Amino acid sequence: MSLLRSIKSWKRKEKKVEAELAKAFPGRRVSSSNNTPLPRPPANPSRVDKLIADQHREHGRVMALIDRMAHLLEGPMHATVNSILEDHYQRIRDVEARRRDELSSRQSSPGSPLIPSDHDMERLMMTLADGLKMLTDATRRSRTALWAALQLTLDSKSPKQEATTRNPEH
Repeated sequence: MSLLRSIKSWKRKEKKVEAELAKAFPGRRVSSSNNTPLPRPPANPSRVDKLIADQHREHGRVMALIDRMAHLLEGPMHATVNSILEDHYQRIRDVEARRRDELSSRQSSPGSPLIPSDHDMERLMMTLADGLKMLTDATRRSRTALWAALQLTLDSKSPKQEATTRNPEH
């Protein structure tokens, strides 16, 4: 599944960004940890459910890191970075909704057939697969936005800060 590889790449990129920021801004806190509560997965989570939980967790961490970078910039982050991350969050919510639709179609309700038709299940699976593809693309764009945010933050260092970082005696 390419989305799993994309999430792993995103995690690696996040760690690299944290390391670069720590190197560029010594003595300043640049951790991406957060305490945001995550949605509870179903009782027997599938790979898709675990993927959604991972996406929520990583998105929260990246948003915390972007917030730290904005603080280091002493101003707001570029609007494009924020819009890409917002789109990524929407894609996560979209896949989550599609998964809920799939689960609800499997549960029988009074007056409905016990088993959904093959056509309905195929339609729901294709919808979920399409959502996962869009989420994969959004994850890649978010990884690129994280890199761009790092470049903006590193470029914002004034020459005085760089001289102090290189030569702490002055």
